[in-house]
Amino acid sequence: MTQKVGHMKKHLKTSTSSATTLTQLLRPTTEDTVKQLKNTVEQLQMQVTALQHPSLMYRPPEQKEHQRIAEYLDSVDERLRALEKDSHKAPSTNHGTRLSDIEQRLEDLENA
Repeated sequence: MTQKVGHMKKHLKTSTSSATTLTQLLRPTTEDTVKQLKNTVEQLQMQVTALQHPSLMYRPPEQKEHQRIAEYLDSVDERLRALEKDSHKAPSTNHGTRLSDIEQRLEDLENA
């Protein structure tokens, strides 16, 4: 083997060894990967738990504060029931019978 070829083989072996060491340093270990996966799973579990109990909020017009939609709908229902309770009921007369009676009286006056 010539001196030039021997030197190149030695250099190639050193370069390959250095590249392997660098790759091993940069590659995350199995333990690091497991820690990252555990962290990701924990974060996802917290997000899913939060989605199981949503807290939808609504800000009524001309209000500064938001409130939960359930509370707002309850207050609307209470106010509507109070309005219905206090409102006047429609008269329960039979307008058709009264009108027919008036028409009959007019007809009788015309024929008399």
